Amino acid sequence: MNSIRIYLRLHLVLLLVTSVIIWFPVFFILYGGIQAVVMLCLLKKRSSDTMSVFMRRSIYMFSLMEVGYTAALLFVGAYVIRDVCGLGILAWDCMKGTLFTNPEFFHIMPGLYLNALYLPVVLIWAIVYALKKLQNK
Repeated sequence: MNSIRIYLRLHLVLLLVTSVIIWFPVFFILYGGIQAVVMLCLLKKRSSDTMSVFMRRSIYMFSLMEVGYTAALLFVGAYVIRDVCGLGILAWDCMKGTLFTNPEFFHIMPGLYLNALYLPVVLIWAIVYALKKLQNK
C-alpha cells in the first residue's frame, strides 16, 4: 500500500504541475485529482492490515484507473510539447482527423473518455459493495 500512496502523491504532483500550465480546476477534475485525494484519505485512515480483502482489491482497481489518468496526462503533455516547442516526440499521423488532435479539445478529450469509463466502474463497485453488505447481514 505504500507504493500506491507514493504513486498517488506523484500523480498529484504531476497533475498540479500540468494544471499550472493549463486551467487548474478543469484538469484537477478531468484527470483524477479528486479520485487521488479521496484514495489518499482512505489509505491514510486505514492501515493495510485492517483492510478487508474487498477493500484492498478495490484500492488496487481504482489505482489502475489512476494509471490511466496518468497516461492520459502524459499524452496531453507530449502533445503540448509537440505543439509549443515543435519537438516531434510521438508520431501523430494516426490521430489526424480525430478529436484528440483538435486544437480546441486536445487537452480535454482523454480526460472525458476516462471519466466516462470511471463512472460506470464506480457504480458497479457501489452495487457490488451494497450486495456484499446485504449478504453479510
